[in-house]
Amino acid sequence: MSLLECEHKPLYSHNCRQSNDVHFTSEEVSPLKARLADGDGKGGRLEILYKGEWRTVSSDDFGNKEARVACRMLGFASSGAVAVGSSVYGTGAGRERILLDEIKCNGTESSLFHCDFSIFYYKDGTYYADVGVICNEVSPLTARLANGDGKGGRLEILYNGEWSTVCDDGIRNKEARVACRMLGFNSSAVVAATSNAYGAGTGRIILDGVSCTGTEMSLLECEHKPLYSHNCRHSDGVGVICEDGTKPTTNTTITQVSSSSKTAAAKQVSPPTVRLADGDGKGGRLEIFRHGQWRTVCSYVFRHKEARVACRMLGFNSSVARAVGSSIYGEGEGRLFLDDIECNGTESSLSECEYLGFISHLCSHSNDVGVICKDDSPVAARLANGTEMGDV
Repeated sequence: MSLLECEHKPLYSHNCRQSNDVHFTSEEVSPLKARLADGDGKGGRLEILYKGEWRTVSSDDFGNKEARVACRMLGFASSGAVAVGSSVYGTGAGRERILLDEIKCNGTESSLFHCDFSIFYYKDGTYYADVGVICNEVSPLTARLANGDGKGGRLEILYNGEWSTVCDDGIRNKEARVACRMLGFNSSAVVAATSNAYGAGTGRIILDGVSCTGTEMSLLECEHKPLYSHNCRHSDGVGVICEDGTKPTTNTTITQVSSSSKTAAAKQVSPPTVRLADGDGKGGRLEIFRHGQWRTVCSYVFRHKEARVACRMLGFNSSVARAVGSSIYGEGEGRLFLDDIECNGTESSLSECEYLGFISHLCSHSNDVGVICKDDSPVAARLANGTEMGDV
């Protein structure tokens, strides 16, 4: 029954000013009335009538769940709704008309006023992008792979009669699986690739900040920013590689190679899936054979859990594994294959972990990761440049 019962910082501990004081009103609030402005009846800029004025809604954090609630306010019964950026239906008049910002809905509310939001009746003149909504959106998105080979290419989406690209922000293998499902592939073996793999696109960017569970049938069903609302360029366009359902060989082999023998090893018949290069048999630079080339793995976020999975791929059963930097086993050559890998440590292959794809513009060979498998030697420690009791 009191704010003191809620979670909060210590009393009188803060990093705000008087200008950040919050205000409450106890007046009876009538149901909000909404409209779609500058649109076609089922889509337009979302505006809400408040104190006799039509005011806009910020696109910050406004996704499809919030769009469904807005459409429900507008009298649409369909669960199909899409949020779009201000480039579609334009911005409202003036910069002091934002009524709601940072809205968070669960999608079942009858009004946006029942959702959580950070600002009500914003008036300080700071610019916010107005959001638009399209209600009863039932037409499925059409996808294609451009500049590729049939199972891989730059991901492009056909919407409202134009092909648009997708930003790589947040695109991992879960999102790539959904994209491949849209393209008619059923395999779970997929890879997200950046624009340096298939080139930058042209036209508009339709999706950014996509986050999927991996079970959706379309990227439109995933969480994402409003359509055409983004902070990326075509150089950040994503590509995907969809496998045709065949599985890679399970006969993984540990192969020691020197820099001079890399080309010959890559031309072997039935090459191994993974190898440890420039090492000693139980440790080396981690390389994965993909599309006819040995490719390295970026060390970003690659830790012991990921090393255990890599060692499992290599045939080691021990739970003891370490990830090491490129200074141990040197730098590789060619294109980097995987970046930002996150495993729980129980997977049988790195392909089962969450990861990004070809990220050579974010990661260089100085970040190539190495792994040491079945290293049972204990780690020794000492106190240097101190006293017998250590530094105090």
